[in-house]
Amino acid sequence: MNIVEKAEKNNTENQKMEELLKIVQQYTEDDFQKIISEKKDFFFLYHLSPMRRNILEWYPFKKDAKVLEIDAECGAVTGCIADKVLQVTSLENNDLQRQINECRNSKKENLRVFTGTYDKMENELERDYDYIVMVGSFAKAPDYFADEKPYHTFIKSAFNHLKDGGEILIACDNRIGMKYWSGCQEELYSDYFSGIQDYIGFDNHKMRNFSKKEIENILQEISNLEYKFYYPYPDYKFPMAIYSDEYLPKKAELSMNIRNFDRSRLLLFDETKAFDGIIGAGLFPEFSNSFLLRIKKGD
Repeated sequence: MNIVEKAEKNNTENQKMEELLKIVQQYTEDDFQKIISEKKDFFFLYHLSPMRRNILEWYPFKKDAKVLEIDAECGAVTGCIADKVLQVTSLENNDLQRQINECRNSKKENLRVFTGTYDKMENELERDYDYIVMVGSFAKAPDYFADEKPYHTFIKSAFNHLKDGGEILIACDNRIGMKYWSGCQEELYSDYFSGIQDYIGFDNHKMRNFSKKEIENILQEISNLEYKFYYPYPDYKFPMAIYSDEYLPKKAELSMNIRNFDRSRLLLFDETKAFDGIIGAGLFPEFSNSFLLRIKKGD
């Protein structure tokens, strides 16, 4: 993408953000599905769909908990968290997105939304949160920390703001997820197979997704952590099911695969049949399209 194309894309997105702000000012959550149907645009689906809540709708948050949400975007998940806990603090770097979040969740008296990135706001954050939520923000660690291991630093820094027994919840893509083998464009760089090829040729871009093993390696290099993986399907953005190592999918169960809303894709094979083969081999966790990760300090 050249400079002109990038500028045009940014201008179009800003216009859509302005339109989205007007929508949340004029309509309620009950109207969003109708608006999505009328717009027929991934932008509005992504920011307004109630399916976005599914990533944490089921999670057993403590009712008296304080939560920090990092990179809240337009609040698609924020409201879900606020409905479940005592207090939520949300950070969003883009001020227009922060306004949209505040407006759509204006009736939630337990919510505070601030403009700012985690690294710039860190010194102002409290140190007694019960949960820190990162839905889609873990890949941005190099934007926050300039050291050699920004992903390690991000997690260790987050723990400085948790009370004893607190948890970090991370929702992220799997760079070797099934959809990327089948022909979906890589989420971070909008191209084919870059994550599968370990981002070779993207030396100037520091953001990345990880495989399950790579995430485990990061966590094991940080001492005394306990962690658990969950597997959102089809992915963490629009999950219809959340699997775990205690309950993995059965053959023929993963049939909602052609869900590419925002860009063109290839279709190199039947993903349902491929998933069946992976499930039969006991490898579904490695090829899950996304992860939801719970991390806490060990005893």
